[in-house]
Amino acid sequence: MQVLVISLAQDSARRENISSQLQQLGVSFEFFDAVDGRLGEHPLLARYHKREFLLNYGRDAQPGELGCYASHFLIWQRCVELNQPIAVLEDDIALYDNFIKGFELAKSLTNELGFIRLEEPDRSSKWQLAGANQGFEFRKFIKMAQRTSGYMISPAVAKAFIDASERFEFPVDVFIRNFHKHQMPLFDISPPILGQNRDEFDSHIGSRKRGQSKGIGLRLQILLRKLANMVGIGLTNLKHLSQLKRIRANWKQAS
Repeated sequence: MQVLVISLAQDSARRENISSQLQQLGVSFEFFDAVDGRLGEHPLLARYHKREFLLNYGRDAQPGELGCYASHFLIWQRCVELNQPIAVLEDDIALYDNFIKGFELAKSLTNELGFIRLEEPDRSSKWQLAGANQGFEFRKFIKMAQRTSGYMISPAVAKAFIDASERFEFPVDVFIRNFHKHQMPLFDISPPILGQNRDEFDSHIGSRKRGQSKGIGLRLQILLRKLANMVGIGLTNLKHLSQLKRIRANWKQAS
């Protein structure tokens, strides 16, 4: 499996952080030059839909968020071109002691599951157990956390993400967690095999606070959109139940 590390070309400290960890574990990888949204030059940045982003997320996009979305979009295109699953890592992560064992196991399941999140979840996450093996659980998200620090993705899911990204209407991690936009079930591995290195690196995204001034009418529209997205996620979770049953049955037969 090809391992692609998203990283700004000029960020030597972050590149050293991730390369030293992967090299120590004997993991081959390739740096994938990220789009710097602050420069405003890449053609994918024109996909930003200001009004829809505001309604979905309650504020305008940060340049770094748009660059992050464009970078992952290009990664998904690479996955489709290769026609094989890939692992996607960001450069500010810390690999855990169980990384190799969990990585190899997740790699063997990526075609079947489609998308496997590798990082630490947050307390708001909710899931249903899909199966367990070698001390790890694989869980289907009902509600997924934000962040895109590390994941494995199949060509089918990558294509679905691309097709649903004609416009950039969310930060990329929020787009992914809104299942109804792309219709793909999403899974994680537990315990996680990596996390963010918050103590050493500041975010390139910028502040994600939603303190932007809004009138009553706009606040109402944002609330209605939030409710619509919640309903969409709920309905999509119901749609995924049959897929989850099939995965559980396959897992039971294999064990």
